[in-house]
Amino acid sequence: RSDGEEEEEDEDEDDDDEDDDSDDDFSDVGDDDEVDRKSKTTKPFRESTDVQQGKTVFIRNLSYDSLDEDVEELFLQFGDIKYCKLVVDPRTEHSRGTGFVQFSTKEAAEKCVQQASTEGLSLGGRMLNVSIAVSRQQAQKLTEEKKEKEKKPTDKRNLYLAREGLIRPGTQAALGLTDKDLAMRQKVEKIKREKLKNPAIFVSDTRLCVRNIPITMGDRDLRRLFLKALGDKSVNITESRVMRDLKNVNSQGVGKSRGYGFLTFDRHKHALKALRETNNNPNLLSNGRRLIVEFSLENKLALKKKEMRVTKAKNARQVAKKNNKKQVPEQNGTNKLTNSPSQPTAPSSQQPLSRKQKRKLRQQKRREKLQQEKLEELDNVKVSNQQSGVKAVKGTKGLPSHLGPKIRQRDRGRDVQKVVKRPKPRTTLQQTKQEPQRKMKAGKQQTPAKPSRRANKPERQEEARFDQLVHRYKEKLFGKDSGGQLKKSKWFNG
Repeated sequence: RSDGEEEEEDEDEDDDDEDDDSDDDFSDVGDDDEVDRKSKTTKPFRESTDVQQGKTVFIRNLSYDSLDEDVEELFLQFGDIKYCKLVVDPRTEHSRGTGFVQFSTKEAAEKCVQQASTEGLSLGGRMLNVSIAVSRQQAQKLTEEKKEKEKKPTDKRNLYLAREGLIRPGTQAALGLTDKDLAMRQKVEKIKREKLKNPAIFVSDTRLCVRNIPITMGDRDLRRLFLKALGDKSVNITESRVMRDLKNVNSQGVGKSRGYGFLTFDRHKHALKALRETNNNPNLLSNGRRLIVEFSLENKLALKKKEMRVTKAKNARQVAKKNNKKQVPEQNGTNKLTNSPSQPTAPSSQQPLSRKQKRKLRQQKRREKLQQEKLEELDNVKVSNQQSGVKAVKGTKGLPSHLGPKIRQRDRGRDVQKVVKRPKPRTTLQQTKQEPQRKMKAGKQQTPAKPSRRANKPERQEEARFDQLVHRYKEKLFGKDSGGQLKKSKWFNG
C-alpha cells in the first residue's frame, strides 16, 4: 500500500471514534433528564396503617426528662406494646413533651384513652393528655381549625363601645354645637384616648358617664330625666349619682356639683338606647344645654379591690352573727346548738385538666353569646334623636386613629391643595429696623441711630459720644454732601 492510502484509512477510523463518543455523550444527557423527571414527580401520600387500625395513642404534657422506658412501663398495664416513641426536636435534640405508643390490640388503646379521661394518668408528677392518634393531614386540619377559632375577635375590654356617641367637627351632628361645647367634647375624647392606653381600663357596657349636667340637678332629677327620655317602664336604673365636691359644702351639708355623674342600668340594651336618646339632644333640657353621654371607663384592678373589700366585710358580719348566736345559749345555761353530723362528701375525681378545659369552654361560650347579643343590639336599637353622633360598629376597636373631621374614602390619595400663607403685615418695629438699610441702598445719607433705652450705662454713653465725635470729624474733612458717595476703604490703604 502507498503512504497516501494508509493516511486516509487512519482519518476514517478517527472520524468513526468521534461519532461513537458523541453518541455516548447524548445518551448520558438523556439518562440525566430521566433521573430529574423521576425526582421531580411527587410521590402519592400514603397513610400509615397504624392510624387506620386505631391501635396508636398520642400523648401530650410529657416531662422533658421522660424516657421511652418510663412511658412504656406506665402503659404496659393496658396491654402489649409494639413500640413507644418520643417526639424529638431535630435542632435541639430534646424531647418536645409528646410521644406515640402503639398497642397490639385496638381494645387496649381504647381502654388507655378511657382511663386517662376518667381517672387520669400521671408520669413524673404531670397529668398526661392521651388521645387516639390521627393522620398527618387530619392533624394539620385540626391545627388550622384551632387557629381560626383563636383568630375570632374577642373584645374583652368592649373597645368598640368607646366610639359610641363620638361627634366629629364638620359632621351633621356637630352643626348646632357651639365652639365651647365642641372644645369640651374634644377634651373628653383626648382624656379617653390616654386612659385606654392602660390595659387594665375597659369600657363598661351597662354604666354611662353623663357630663355637662346643670349644677342644680341632683341624683333623683338625673334618674327622672333619663326615664322620661326613654319612656319605657321596664327600664331599671340601679345607680344614679351626681359627683360632688365635698370640700365645698353648703349650709345643708351638700357638696357643690361637679357637672358630671354616672348611671348604671341592669341591661346593655337599655344603656345603649339611653345614650343614643340623650347624647347631644338639644330638646332634652330647657335652656338648650346638650349632655355629653358616653359609656363609662372602669379600672379592672380597682373593681377587684372593691369586691375584696365587700366580701371581707360580708364575712366579718357573718362571723359576728355566729358569735352572737353562740353567746345567747351560754347565758341561759343550756347549749341548744348541736353539731350536726358531717355528711360524707363524694370523692372528687382527679380531673384537673378536663375540669379546667370544661370550665373555660363554658365561660368562652357564655362570653361569645353575650358578645353576639350585644353586637346584634347595635342595629336593633331605634331612637328619635338623630344627632347622637357616631354609632358603634361590629369589628371596630377603640377610637379613630386620628383627631378632627372624618376623612372620606373617596378623598384618600388625592392631592390636597395647600393653603398659601399670606405674609404678615410688618410692624412698626420691623419697619424702623429696615429703613436704614433701604437708605444705604438708595445712596442716601444714613442718619445716626438714636440711642436705645438700654443705653443708660456710663460705658455705653461714652461710646455714643465717641461715635458722635468721629462723625463730626469726618464731616469737617470730607464735607456733608460727599460722605455718602465715598467708597469704604481700609485705613492702611492711604
